[in-house]
Amino acid sequence: MTTPRIRPATPADEAQIARVCLLTGADGGDAAGRFGDDTVLADVFALPYLHGPSCFAWVVDVGGEVRGYVKPLFTDLSLRAADRDDVTDRIWTRLAAAVLAVLENPRTEQVAARIPLDGPLEDPDVGLLATVLSLLRNAAVRAFEPQLEHTVRLRGEE
Repeated sequence: MTTPRIRPATPADEAQIARVCLLTGADGGDAAGRFGDDTVLADVFALPYLHGPSCFAWVVDVGGEVRGYVKPLFTDLSLRAADRDDVTDRIWTRLAAAVLAVLENPRTEQVAARIPLDGPLEDPDVGLLATVLSLLRNAAVRAFEPQLEHTVRLRGEE
């Protein structure tokens, strides 16, 4: 059995992290071809955490399988309608703004979630219900902190 280890993510992990984003970016499923550019999810939601002064990305390396979670924390979110003359666009923008208002923690002004992952890098299982509940917990109960939780469990571990 390969000994798992938690380690800081490095630029060498970029391709695998981008692949996880692509394979889980459509409500936990494969987002290939869905957004016009298969790199957009990783470029926006993951890869910035590998570069720059406030890098905060970790991976659990278990012989080609991922275990653990992704914990995105967003601050200073704002929405802008793409076309102010389009009624449908204005409705969707207002609906999204209302959802963000519900999901934003009033103390930290952040929207955050804890997304559990388990399984092969090619097709990890994503806990959708746990993700939704974590969004609500961050907003209404206690804000997530930008730190490791030390809660990764390995198969066979109790």
